[in-house]
This record gives sequence, C-alpha cells and structure tokens, in this order.
Amino acid sequence: MKNVMITKHITLNLTAEDWDLYTSMENVEYVAKDLNTHISNIFNISRPEEAAEAFEAAKHVLEMYSEFGAADTEPYAVLRELHEAFFKDELHTESERV
Repeated sequence: MKNVMITKHITLNLTAEDWDLYTSMENVEYVAKDLNTHISNIFNISRPEEAAEAFEAAKHVLEMYSEFGAADTEPYAVLRELHEAFFKDELHTESERV
C-alpha cells in the first residue's frame, strides 16, 4: 500500500525490582523510570535492521547507572529479553540468513 507506514512501539513501566536494581538505594525508582524512558526511546526510534545497534545503545544506558546495579548480569538479562521480544522478527530473519 502506498504512503502507509506500520510501526511497532514499546512502553516500559518496569520497577527497580523488575530491573533487579539495588532496591535499597535511595532514588532507585527514578533510575528505573529513566531506564524505561531511555531504552524504550532507543527501541522505538530504531529500524528493524538496526537491532544490534539498538541493543548496544541500550547497554550503554544500563552502564550509566552501574552504581545502582544496572550493569549487573540480571538487568542485562532483562534487557536481552526485552530486545528479543521487540526485535524478534528481525532477529529471526537474521539467523535465517546465516
């Protein structure tokens, strides 16, 4: 169809506990909100063929909040799960090409 664009959109509302951050730290819920905002923005502006770059950019966001535990193994696992869910069609296509 001409002049039609269909897109995906992700909205994240994960808590500090969902992200598996250091929940005893002050302001950790604000960190969770920042992670939600920045990572969803990265995914939403990325084209399907930019899935790998989007993951690297999102990892950088986690690293920015490492003092809250965001760069630990568990938050990376959450990010990987979100990334695979959002970009699953492109990731599946990529693996078929190899």
